[in-house]
Amino acid sequence: MVDLLDITARRDILGKLSIRKVLMKIGDNISIRANLKATRRTKNRIHEKGPSFSVRSPPKKVVFDGGAGLWVLLESEEVEWMGWLPVAEIEVISS
Repeated sequence: MVDLLDITARRDILGKLSIRKVLMKIGDNISIRANLKATRRTKNRIHEKGPSFSVRSPPKKVVFDGGAGLWVLLESEEVEWMGWLPVAEIEVISS
């Protein structure tokens, strides 16, 4: 299994950028929610397919996004679905 540090950024009540670090490994079971910056696509995927997922690939830059941000490959634990979600749009609530 591969360890990777997933860095999720979010704004605190003072408006400063705070960084929350979550250690994720391939095969980990996590529960997530959409953060305030999440697109409708991300919100819909979590609502329809989650919130419980298994990590299938650690966060990494992907070609389909032009390498702009980190994406994580997740497999739903609730329905038959596997897909990529942008790390910047999700928050891990339990692992």
